[in-house]
Amino acid sequence: FETDLEAQCYPLYYNSISECPYTEAKTEPWVKTVNLLLLVVYTVEVILRVFVERSKYMQNQWNILDLTIVSVGWLGQAMGGIVNISFLRFFRVARLARALR
Repeated sequence: FETDLEAQCYPLYYNSISECPYTEAKTEPWVKTVNLLLLVVYTVEVILRVFVERSKYMQNQWNILDLTIVSVGWLGQAMGGIVNISFLRFFRVARLARALR
C-alpha cells in the first residue's frame, strides 16, 4: 500500500522527495504498526533460530535471508526519518518468499 503511493513520487519529485505528497508521512498509522509488529516477530524468530542452530545457522541460505531482512528492517526503523531508504523496501517481497518456503 505505502510503496504504491510513494511510487507516484517518481520522476516528478525525484530530487525533492520530501515535497512529495505521497511520502511515508502520509502512510496510514496501522501500516506502520503492523510493519513494526512483524519486524519484532521476525526478530524473535531469528534470535530463537540462532540459539537453536548455533554454528549451523549461517550455513542455511534462508537463515541468511532472514537475518538480512531483519537487519534491513531495523535499519529502516532507525534511519527512517534521517535518510530516504525507500529502495530497501524490496526486502519486504523477500519476506513473502520466506513465508512460502
